[in-house]
Amino acid sequence: MKRRLPKPPGVVHTYARPCSVASAGARRRLTRTPRGAVGGIDFVARLKGVVLRPVPRCTKRDVMTARIVDGVLQSPFPACDYQGISMPELVRSRLELFANKVIAVDVDAHLTGAELLSRIRRCAAGFSREGLQKGSRVCCQVGNSLDNIVAAMGVVFAGGTLVMARTTSVERELRYEIEDSTCEWILTDVANSSKASQIMEKIPLKACAIGEVPGFINVTRFQSNTEDSWREADVPVDPNEDVIVILYTSGSTGLPKGVEITHKAYVSTFLSFSKLGFVTEGDVFLAWNPITHVSGFTLNTFGPCCGATTILREITLPLDKFVDVVQTYKVTSVISLPIKLQMLINEAKSTRRKLPHIDKIMYGGSPMSSSLCRDICDVLTPSTLANVYGMTETFGLVSATQVDEITTDHMGLPTAGCEVKVVDVNTGKLLEPFEQGEICVRSPHVMKCYHRRPEATADVLSSDGWLRTGDLGHYDREGHLYMVERLKQLIKCMDNQLAPSELEEILLTHDAVAEVAVVGVPSPKYGEAPAACVVLNASYAEPHSTIEEELKKLVAGQTAVYKYLYGGVIFLDSLPKAENGKILKKELLAKFADRPIP
Repeated sequence: MKRRLPKPPGVVHTYARPCSVASAGARRRLTRTPRGAVGGIDFVARLKGVVLRPVPRCTKRDVMTARIVDGVLQSPFPACDYQGISMPELVRSRLELFANKVIAVDVDAHLTGAELLSRIRRCAAGFSREGLQKGSRVCCQVGNSLDNIVAAMGVVFAGGTLVMARTTSVERELRYEIEDSTCEWILTDVANSSKASQIMEKIPLKACAIGEVPGFINVTRFQSNTEDSWREADVPVDPNEDVIVILYTSGSTGLPKGVEITHKAYVSTFLSFSKLGFVTEGDVFLAWNPITHVSGFTLNTFGPCCGATTILREITLPLDKFVDVVQTYKVTSVISLPIKLQMLINEAKSTRRKLPHIDKIMYGGSPMSSSLCRDICDVLTPSTLANVYGMTETFGLVSATQVDEITTDHMGLPTAGCEVKVVDVNTGKLLEPFEQGEICVRSPHVMKCYHRRPEATADVLSSDGWLRTGDLGHYDREGHLYMVERLKQLIKCMDNQLAPSELEEILLTHDAVAEVAVVGVPSPKYGEAPAACVVLNASYAEPHSTIEEELKKLVAGQTAVYKYLYGGVIFLDSLPKAENGKILKKELLAKFADRPIP
């Protein structure tokens, strides 16, 4: 006998059938649709081009929907009880819950909640003794390790503000962020210390390193402090105003901007994320996104606070080491960029290496193609392939799909505490389901401001808390969000706007194309001429001129005249990408500078 579960607000009960896919041999998600029925229940295959064959048996599950009130999407999850606590208070209370459980693991150490908390407190005491004051800005350029995370959290516990700098940043980029954020300190590890030393020749900074580096304070020696030498009460905090971290945007459409994240944003994002069920006390979580990126900063620290056994590794983990880590620790949950998953699967195919099962896979930062989704389901056989939508300005979280779903076509529902609306780009009018406009978000997760950029802040953040994301999208009648394109990347050709993603999707259907990005090349004739930057599959040997003509005809045969590839096609060995997998289209545009303008 089936028992009906209690029905929370905004949740619609239905049945979902486990299914098999003859062509891919993997499970696929089935979801309700107004048309078509299987066994008396409405279903539609969300993966284009994949035929789903439901098996006879049926299991009970909840399908959640957002509440839509006066054109505003409201989360189906109850609002988080924030209570005005600080990030150190949250971390302390969570780690004390798991005092005797191993929750943080790297190559050199396995720490329980109590041991991790003790190390963070000792580190905070060390920074305080070295003169770190409340609000002191500390540039932090480190890789993923327990010692590095302890040091970074120690800065926040001591009242400082972290300024996260990517380890891939060269000296010029690092100097820009240090000067822009007016840092007084720099915290690095041995592997990245040479760049810090070069910077210190030009900018006076108090230098700390995790390990022995000449001329740097060795932060690991802070562990000789007593835990009692630091107290939360010694550092008064205003959670709504005090900033724990400044994270720089990728700079895909302009100079990187520093995003100020408060204690309130950190705590509310953790509470919201913990409701999703992607990382739980019962999970072994592989945390390999860089801590200097928003997804790594959040989840590499959220994992232990969720009680998950969090395995810290670098995103550069090669295939054999990845397999070893997953099998050794029995990893159940991971977050990754689509590009990294693609690299692993490509290497596994070429080496005929079998990849282990991972139950829950989260992805974000860039779209995932349906072909990659099929490969992931074939090779890693997850029960959850979750799309997590967010950006640096929302501390990485706006919406997400559900546990036990395989989803690539939409970005899920607003998470707890998030309100979302879609507005007309020109008038700001609220739009109805399926009408395209700019996605706007209001949430306690949203940034305080862009650091030292009041005009840029005012351009995107309204006085009543609504953030303009710069993303063109829409929502359906159940409240699922869909993103079409970044507004700044829309192309205006022959006085008509087009989304590069539409042309990219068409071009990817050609057997020769491994990767593609479409940009708008300035043109006196067309305004902006659509042009394709293509990476070919290694096995494809036809002349470029032949492939170019085929690609132009492919687009022309499926689109309106203003979407043709008037700017031509160029072939590259690789596409330039930011750490989060986003293609750097401004760099691609520069490649057309010496080509004839159509």
